[in-house]
Amino acid sequence: MDEPTRNEIPPSPRPARWKLPALLLGLAVVAFSALGRLPSTQPGNGAATPPLVQPGAAAGKSSPAASSNPAGPSAASGKEQLIAPTVSLKALNGDDATLNFKGKVRLVNFWATWCGPCRAEIPDLIGLQKKYGSRGFEVVGISVDEGGQPTVAPFVKENAMNYPVYLDEEGAASRAFGGVNALPTSILLDTNGRLVDGMQGMVNVSAMGEQIEKLLRS
Repeated sequence: MDEPTRNEIPPSPRPARWKLPALLLGLAVVAFSALGRLPSTQPGNGAATPPLVQPGAAAGKSSPAASSNPAGPSAASGKEQLIAPTVSLKALNGDDATLNFKGKVRLVNFWATWCGPCRAEIPDLIGLQKKYGSRGFEVVGISVDEGGQPTVAPFVKENAMNYPVYLDEEGAASRAFGGVNALPTSILLDTNGRLVDGMQGMVNVSAMGEQIEKLLRS
């Protein structure tokens, strides 16, 4: 059997402890959809956060959530766009970091060192950061490795990752984004922190580059 090509590597499933109950999540999405809008819920207020990336969204393609809540100049009017939550994480040096994802176009990438597709796409993420970083774009890596800094920091250095990486050992950021059920999962945000696109699996570099270019020019 032929080996899968680079862009055919399937996403790695998250360990079971990271998954939200699928039935409850589905009911919440249906209920909010029936009301004509999905709420922008801040973590910690006791309410469920709708998922920014729906399970099954292919790499480089909009998820159902993104398709129904487009961001940017062509966004449809009349619906509130999904806003990325503010999250508190650990930096690789051990400092506390609070991210609100505003001010730049950002690609938020949930990944782990043990995830094969995650490792395979790192050169592409490095390339995107190198190409667009000086223009107001930033890749933000969020590692879900349970080993934390001793595991992730050497890996980041060894692979010369040129974008910031934060630690989400307890899954708080994953939960704040509505649940990340496969790795890698990437979420593209505009300068106001609004969801533009979400995908599970490796990023389609060509399609992503076009979206980034459009957002930087808007």
